[in-house]
Amino acid sequence: MGLLDDLQVEVRTIRAAQLDQNAELKAQKEFYDVNLRPVMLRAYDYFSEIVESLNVIASNIKVSYPLNPSLKNGVTLKQSDYKFSSDCGESPRQIDILCSCTLDHQQEFYVRTEEAAQKLSDLLESFRFPHHRKNELDKRYNIRGAHFILEGPLKVHIRLLADAADRCVSISLRNLEDQPIKRYKFAPEKIGTE
Repeated sequence: MGLLDDLQVEVRTIRAAQLDQNAELKAQKEFYDVNLRPVMLRAYDYFSEIVESLNVIASNIKVSYPLNPSLKNGVTLKQSDYKFSSDCGESPRQIDILCSCTLDHQQEFYVRTEEAAQKLSDLLESFRFPHHRKNELDKRYNIRGAHFILEGPLKVHIRLLADAADRCVSISLRNLEDQPIKRYKFAPEKIGTE
């Protein structure tokens, strides 16, 4: 084979790949239009109304998070400042719901071992919870414990994403439950108000 033959084979390969990609993109768009768009529109209406209502009534919703190991039931935070956003109201592909969880006052406490202090620091970092840590050192400058000051706020984020490539709705929860991040995927027919 000559140079021209090699180039023609490569061009045919590239064009075939482009045709396959265009066909896949078209199939994804059709799947979104038929299956995902109606679900995302219902979610858009549902969550925008919830956020609007929560901001009007300024609810006093309290939640607990495992941010202080000395408290059996966790640290109580108050939810507020609800926000709703979407990439497009007519054909939403991404919906975001946000709020802040605040402390009534700063919390200060002591953790007795280096291991416990590091474990708590890692947990607070995973929640992205603003705090201060001051290590207590022994005579050899080894960490023997740490003082923590919790400040907050804790940012909560829910994201619904229409994923036409995976043919599902992806739901990401940040700081909504006792774990910093949870992700779920649901077929569009499985998404309802519950």
